Amino acid sequence: MSGRNGAELAELMLRFRAEGMISVPPEQLAWLSERFAAGRFDDDECLALIAERSRRDGILIDPHSAVGVGVAERLRRRDVPMICLGTAHPAKFPDAVERATGERPPLPEHLADLFERPERFDTMADDVDALKTYVRGHLTAHG
Repeated sequence: MSGRNGAELAELMLRFRAEGMISVPPEQLAWLSERFAAGRFDDDECLALIAERSRRDGILIDPHSAVGVGVAERLRRRDVPMICLGTAHPAKFPDAVERATGERPPLPEHLADLFERPERFDTMADDVDALKTYVRGHLTAHG
C-alpha cells in the first residue's frame, strides 16, 4: 500500500495507535481493495455455521475458523478459488462448540492428559533484556 516504504507505514501505525483510526488516500484504498476483502460474522452466525458444518459434513470447527469460513463464503467470488485454514482446535473453545452442536469436543489424543500434567512456569522481572536472555537460553534446552 505504501510502496514498501517502512517509514510511511510506521508513521501510519503510530497515528492509528494515537487516534484509533486512520484515513488513506484514494489510490492506496484502491490498491487495498484490489487485494483484500473484509467482513464480519456475529456470534449467532458463528454458532449456526459450526452447527451446520457438524451436521452437514461431520466435522467440528472452532469459532475463529467459523468466522473465517463464513466471511469467506459471503465474500467469495466464484471465479477465484477459496481456501480456508483452521485457526484452532475446537477443543480450545469447548463451550461454544457444545452450545452449537450439543457435542463437547474432546482434546486431541496427544493432549488428552493435559489437565493431569504438571504445570511449569518461571516468574521473571519486568525486564526485556532478562526475557531475551531467558528465551535464548531455553531455545536450545527445549529444542
